[in-house]
Amino acid sequence: MKGNRMNTLPQKQFKRMKREVEEETARGIGYFEGILEHIPSSPLSEAVKELALSGWITPHTDVIDVQNMIVTESIKWMNYQDFKEVAPYLFSYPREQREKDVLVQPVKISREYFEELKANAEELFHLKQDLLQVNHQLDARIRELEMDQLPNGDQVIGVDLEAEEVLLLRTPENAQVEEWEVSKDGLITDYRSNLSEYAQIVDTLLEMENPEIDMILYEEVINYSKKTWPDSEPIQLPENIKELLNQEGKLDPSYYQIAQFETLKQAYIYGMISPSFQEYFPHYSDFVRNYVEDREQYEFFNYRTEAVSLAQEILVPRLGDINQILGTNNHELIVQEVVGYSQGESWELAYLRDTKTEDRESVRFYLESEIGAWYKGSLTELAVIRFDNIDLEKGFNGHQEAVYYIDENLLVHDKLKQAQLYIPDLKRFVEAEELEREQTQDIVAEKEEPEFSL
Repeated sequence: MKGNRMNTLPQKQFKRMKREVEEETARGIGYFEGILEHIPSSPLSEAVKELALSGWITPHTDVIDVQNMIVTESIKWMNYQDFKEVAPYLFSYPREQREKDVLVQPVKISREYFEELKANAEELFHLKQDLLQVNHQLDARIRELEMDQLPNGDQVIGVDLEAEEVLLLRTPENAQVEEWEVSKDGLITDYRSNLSEYAQIVDTLLEMENPEIDMILYEEVINYSKKTWPDSEPIQLPENIKELLNQEGKLDPSYYQIAQFETLKQAYIYGMISPSFQEYFPHYSDFVRNYVEDREQYEFFNYRTEAVSLAQEILVPRLGDINQILGTNNHELIVQEVVGYSQGESWELAYLRDTKTEDRESVRFYLESEIGAWYKGSLTELAVIRFDNIDLEKGFNGHQEAVYYIDENLLVHDKLKQAQLYIPDLKRFVEAEELEREQTQDIVAEKEEPEFSL
């Protein structure tokens, strides 16, 4: 049962509350007992997985802290519908509304119902009944169709009379786009991660367990140390390799004087004087892996952790080499910088492109104008809505035929033409004013036609 419609919170308030929990934690905001019972299984599972992998919980972690972590991480993974179920249990939820929603009778709000509750929804589009006549024919009264900016900021920017649909441009505030709605499988970077964007990329590359890519990452870690601290110990061959060369009489007596290797590759080239060495390490990647395993055994040094910490220093110079390797499996790593509105605010967004199915430019556009816009808060919706879903008395029922996401900042002047430039699927829509002009011309032409009689 729906009730207390007048007291239903606006969508933007739900968004603000969710953001507060993510920034200050659930414990910082405060919450009532019973909130755990209302967390859906999907975000709860994601939260438990995150906590298990992060290592935040130890035998000494207080039970209250564990509960706080579960609630906080679960809310981070929630979509709009999920969050509405738990919001009344937060201290930040308005007290008067909580009494109505929780203590009296929980309000079960559908997406359609929420859209109906939006401010001025009853006036949406200002469509006239005359437009929806038998056979849906357009006549001179199309001039009565009011397509000016709506009271809530949304705009109707296009009409497709043949399909009987309108194109609605929402404001970012009204759209309330959730992260899961725009995320794609190829997207690597995640704002919720404790790692930097570059660190997330390197971590993803290491998860692939590609020997050639691992070679590049570990090689750069080894070389970085020598380059950064020139006075450090020179890069030398592992002890087992020295022994191998000695057995063959290939190790130069002056080795310890001349083996001032600046890079690991130099050490590898030196070792290639030995046939056994060549047999033992047919590929450079084999040598790098052996070197890393040897050093980790004797020096207790974790090269994987170091590679993640040096992510940016590694990726910037070696991205081309990494992509050359990824290309053999029809993949490409794309890193796109997105600049925010505040001074110094920027993100390095990364995507693993499938070269067979995804165009490079479309991926860059996705990172810049979709994910980047979502980060900045300027991402909005272009909704395709049928005339039948607009009731003149009750307003818009919330049903949408299709939804496209776009950066509001790309639609500055001629909004429809700009939208069609970026989204070709919208070519079928025309401006209402253009339809009105065409209809007027048709009417005039019809009146000017000479009448013939027998």
